[in-house]
Amino acid sequence: MANGRGTVYMRNGQWTINFTVNGKRVREAIGSSRRIAERLLLMRMTESMENHYFKNRDMGRMLF
Repeated sequence: MANGRGTVYMRNGQWTINFTVNGKRVREAIGSSRRIAERLLLMRMTESMENHYFKNRDMGRMLF
C-alpha cells in the first residue's frame, strides 16, 4: 500500500485534512484548531498504514 503525505489547510473557516488511502482521496473537516487537525492527520495516516481506516467506518452508498 502506497501512502503519501497528507496536508492540513483552512477551507471555509474550518481546518481540513487531506490524504490518500489506497489511491482514494479522503478529506475531513476538523474544526477551528490547527493543532488538533495535525494530530488527527497523523492518527488517520497511521490507521491507513495499518490497514484499519476503511474497516472502522461505514462509508455508505455514494449516489451520483
